[in-house]
Amino acid sequence: MKPDYLISIFFLVATLMTRVVHGQENPLEDYQWKHRILLLITDSDSEGRYQQQISALGELDSDFEDRKLLVVDVRTDKYSIRNRPKMSQMSNLWKTNKTMYSQYGIKGKQFSVVLIGLDGGVKLRQAKVLERDQLFERIDAMPMRSAEIKNKYK
Repeated sequence: MKPDYLISIFFLVATLMTRVVHGQENPLEDYQWKHRILLLITDSDSEGRYQQQISALGELDSDFEDRKLLVVDVRTDKYSIRNRPKMSQMSNLWKTNKTMYSQYGIKGKQFSVVLIGLDGGVKLRQAKVLERDQLFERIDAMPMRSAEIKNKYK
C-alpha cells in the first residue's frame, strides 16, 4: 500500500472509533451540502419563546423548500424534523440523540435557535425568537444561496 492509502485508512478508522466512543452520530451530517437546518432547541414544548418561534415561522411552505431549509425540534435527548421534504407523515417521529442539545444549545438558556448552513457551519445562534423575514434575509444573503438564486434565473 502507498502511504496515502495508509493515511486515508487511519482517518477512516479514527472517525469510526470516535463515533463508537461517543455512542452517537451527528444526524445532521446526513444533510450537509443538501439542506440548511434551523434548530429549535428547548427543554419543553410549553416554553414561551419556543411557542412564539413556532408562530413566527408560520407555515413551513415552499419558501422553506426553496431555501432547502429543514426545521428541527431538539430536546435534551431527542430530535424531530418538522418538514422533511417528500417524506411520509411518519417523518415527524422523535429520534434519540443525546448530543445535539448540548452541542448546539446555548448553555444556561432554556431556548435557542441555531441556523446551520449547507456547509454544516453555524451561521446564527441566539436565545431569542427569530422572525421569518429575518431568517429568510439571513439565508438569502449567504453566498451559496445567492448562487442558487442566480442559477435559478439563468
